[in-house]
Amino acid sequence: YGTRTARERRAVRGEGDTTELAPERVAELLHNPTKQVSVEELKRDYTYVVRDLRSMGMLAVVLVVVLVGLALLLPQ
Repeated sequence: YGTRTARERRAVRGEGDTTELAPERVAELLHNPTKQVSVEELKRDYTYVVRDLRSMGMLAVVLVVVLVGLALLLPQ
């Protein structure tokens, strides 16, 4: 949430009156739409991605080895 006001936090969650937002704040939010995320947060939130990529890589290697083995073993 960073430096968002209580009203902005409610708006993000879909709660309360979300119709009033100062034009200056709208301009600021549109000009700076990104959220700063630390490396620790990324590692914590996306460890499953690295794990999944590693698993898919190992599966791909195993399947290539199986295909090469089958190509060498099966008669032509």
